[in-house]
Amino acid sequence: MSISRIGEYRKEPVEMSLAPATRASVVAVLKGIRDLVEAFDYPTLPALGQEIAQCQALLESNADAADLESAITNCMESSRRATTHIIAQRAAEQQEAAGLVAAVREAVATVSADTTAFRVDVQRSTERFEEIANDSPVLELQARLRAEVHVLKTTVTRNQTASRKNSEALNQRIASLEVQLHTARRESDVDALTGVGSRGAFDKACQEWMKNGLRRFSLLMVDVDDFKDINDTQGHLEGDRVLAAVGSALKRGARSNQDFVARIGGDEFAILAQDVPLAATDGLFVRIVSALDSQHKDEDSPIPPLTLSCGAAEYSAGDTMRSLMQRADEALYEAKRRGKHRVVTKAKPFLRDL
Repeated sequence: MSISRIGEYRKEPVEMSLAPATRASVVAVLKGIRDLVEAFDYPTLPALGQEIAQCQALLESNADAADLESAITNCMESSRRATTHIIAQRAAEQQEAAGLVAAVREAVATVSADTTAFRVDVQRSTERFEEIANDSPVLELQARLRAEVHVLKTTVTRNQTASRKNSEALNQRIASLEVQLHTARRESDVDALTGVGSRGAFDKACQEWMKNGLRRFSLLMVDVDDFKDINDTQGHLEGDRVLAAVGSALKRGARSNQDFVARIGGDEFAILAQDVPLAATDGLFVRIVSALDSQHKDEDSPIPPLTLSCGAAEYSAGDTMRSLMQRADEALYEAKRRGKHRVVTKAKPFLRDL
């Protein structure tokens, strides 16, 4: 407090500031949250990424603790929702796997139980044969032997019939499981909302394309401009319609037998374009934009006006999937910086340029 007049005091605001070490720790935690969520298919990752970026910017600008409180609170709430989504997704995957394992165990247990029952029936027949041979007169022995042989034949026939039915049932069950596994694998390779490839399918395709070092292809990273504004102002259902429309436009603009289209996450898509050098990627981008414009005009309930930004990089010997994606991602951010609605390419530097 400071004295203004005799007997009067005036309260002065107390500046609150986080220590540099505390700010660095919070930045590290936020980066860890983003890295963790990026490992999963979380639908609102771009929004969470922007909130994390805002928090980091405030921390790096030495803003007061009071200014940080709202941003950190929003970021932590978004992280909580992301964690809940990830836990539910993992639980569903574990439940599906457990169901398939239980079905196989049930089929095997059925066959094993029938085999055990047959073995017990044969053992009982053998014991009855020994009893007849030891204690019965000849005529009675003949009659009882005939009856026992009939029982044994009936048991064998019944077991053969049951085994055949169990074998058929087991084959049907295995066929059904194979269909389920094939369906599950196919569904995991397709993004349910947009109909293009999933992130997992993209990773697999990119790795396969890079195995052959002689194969020439380019990677295009495509992002919907200002997608967060569409979600915020028109709602997530409208945002989903936009993503589905973009996925359709990418498939129509790409070449069906040469290019691979996938949704990487949120509003970001990727195209692997075979035999397309870096200089020709702008032509592919123009076809995609044209397909999106055409689709917008043909829609009965048109989507809001959209623009796309694109970053492209060409695969070269020595590239990893990480290095290739990093160049394309850097080109995408440069396209955003230059005003969006354009394609920017980034070539791999030569050793003399490093």
